Parts: sequence; structure tokens; C-alpha cells
Amino acid sequence: VGLGECQVLSWLTCNRNHEGILDDRAARKAASILRLPIRGTIGIIALAQKEGHLQSALDEYEKLRDVGFRISPSVIERVVQLLKDGEETA
Repeated sequence: VGLGECQVLSWLTCNRNHEGILDDRAARKAASILRLPIRGTIGIIALAQKEGHLQSALDEYEKLRDVGFRISPSVIERVVQLLKDGEETA
């Protein structure tokens, strides 16, 4: 876990009524163990679509992949299906 992720985790331990943004797998695991509220970039994009700030989360996911953001196609498919079903994503 890098310095930035450690700072987010540390801040969240004192500010549990806020949600942290973490994509790093190890940092997300640490947040889970510490029961800290987090959301990743994929979840932020899904929330933006759900709240009407974006027309298509899928388009944004494709843009991220085009610039090197690593995300498996199965994760994208799952999130897109959750959005269609109206369910919450993290």
C-alpha cells in the first residue's frame, strides 16, 4: 500500500462518516478489514450515471481502459448489469 492510500486509510479511521476513494487492491482489502467506507473509480462512475450526471458509464469505462486503467471485462459487465437492474455499486 502506497503513501497516498495510507493517508486515505488513516483519514478514514478518524472520519468514518465519509467515503474514501481507493482502487488499489491491497488498500481496498485493508479498508475492508478496518470496515472503512470506500468506493472505487468504477463505483464513482456508476453512481454518476445513476444520479444522471453521465449518459453512459460503459463509455467512461471504455475511455479508462483506453488510457491503461486495468479492469476486467467481467467487472464491467457486472456493473453495467447492476445499473440496468437499478442496484447500488461500490
